[in-house]
Parts: sequence; C-alpha cells; structure tokens
Amino acid sequence: MIRLENVSFYVGTNVFNNINFHLPRKGIAIILGSRVAGKTAFIDVCLGKEPVTDGVVRLMDRKLLPGDGPASVDIRRIG
Repeated sequence: MIRLENVSFYVGTNVFNNINFHLPRKGIAIILGSRVAGKTAFIDVCLGKEPVTDGVVRLMDRKLLPGDGPASVDIRRIG
C-alpha cells in the first residue's frame, strides 16, 4: 500500500504541490507523462527515496519521515 497525503516536493525547477495518491495492496497503477515531467521523482517520493517538503507518505502502513528511506523488506514487497 502506498499513500500520499497532501504531499509537496520539487525536482529541479518543477514544484509539485498537494498531491494525494492511494495505491492499495495488489493495486496496479500506470504513470504517464511527457519527458522530464517528474514521473521518476514521483516514484522515488512514493518509495521514500526523495524527500518531501510537506505532507505525509505512507509505505506499507508505515509513515515515512523526512530523510527516511524504505526498509529493504518494503522494497521486496513492491513490484
């Protein structure tokens, strides 16, 4: 399960504000966008690999704090 609640982050000069996203267990999502639209940064935020400036990121029911990365057990459970 991945949940973003009012998350804000930036990539280069692009700023993303108040993003809400929920992907339930066994859910599937396709992320589309033009080149340099922030798709990889969004995935990195979901996995706790990129810091957020505001909001809450939850990965497998665990709240990721700023600077936290995902536990290796979490990564193995995500395909």
